[in-house]
Amino acid sequence: MTTIERLQNRATDLIKDQIRQIPGLLSIHFPQFIRGSTYAVTGLIKQLRPDNKVNQRYWKFLKEGVLPILGSMYAIFAAAAFFLLPVTIATLLLAPALLWQIFTIIPTYSLRIAQKKHPLDHGLLFMEGIEQIDPSLAKEYEGKIRSSETKSRGWIQAIRESFDDKMHFWTYSLIALSFSLIPLIGGVFTAALQTYIVSHKLATKVLDTYMTKIEKMNKHEELAFVNKHWSLLLGFSLPFVFLSAIPIAGSFILVYAEVAVAELFYREIYKKEIAPGAQR
Repeated sequence: MTTIERLQNRATDLIKDQIRQIPGLLSIHFPQFIRGSTYAVTGLIKQLRPDNKVNQRYWKFLKEGVLPILGSMYAIFAAAAFFLLPVTIATLLLAPALLWQIFTIIPTYSLRIAQKKHPLDHGLLFMEGIEQIDPSLAKEYEGKIRSSETKSRGWIQAIRESFDDKMHFWTYSLIALSFSLIPLIGGVFTAALQTYIVSHKLATKVLDTYMTKIEKMNKHEELAFVNKHWSLLLGFSLPFVFLSAIPIAGSFILVYAEVAVAELFYREIYKKEIAPGAQR
């Protein structure tokens, strides 16, 4: 048997082994994924009530943080599309999935910049979600959030920090775009891959307030925490990514993810792992 044949056999055995593990992995992770998605839907419905006390803080963060950058990004996109109309048409004909990428990236990036610009207001959104469930815990968390470094930044600094934080995000998005050049199936693959990329980013950041301001985790601890609850967080993020792609209105919905995730955190993480008497 030649060296190439041995390598081919090893690769085949490895692939077969991975395939055999799929049912077991699905049985573990799929229920958690569905549970996370359920928290997203029920949490959003709960937050959309007109009598919701969160609305005042929500509108403050939206008006001062999200809307200015959101409006600017859509204006730049619209102006570029108009003044470079032949290029725009040719690009969309060649890679129509680019439109889906734009409509999913803009809301996510706007939220991230707003989070950097107004860290205290962003952190208190999570606290408001906790207060709906456990006021005493919310009071404890509010003290930690306010005592952490929450000074507002200028727009330039917030944009720069957000861009630096998303270098992998942009790289993977460009890779996803390249697949759209494949005839017929390329656009579908690009859209699916971009949806996962944005969901991945939201899943890693949706509990950022808890990780950085309340527990003050380092990068390695954050990664371990997210990996431990990955299926839940990814399941939670996916519905919000689809809804966020609605032009303009999607960003209004996406901000509610910062509040709605409190229910998932409290029921699935705090009560089971953190609260006194929980199994660790």
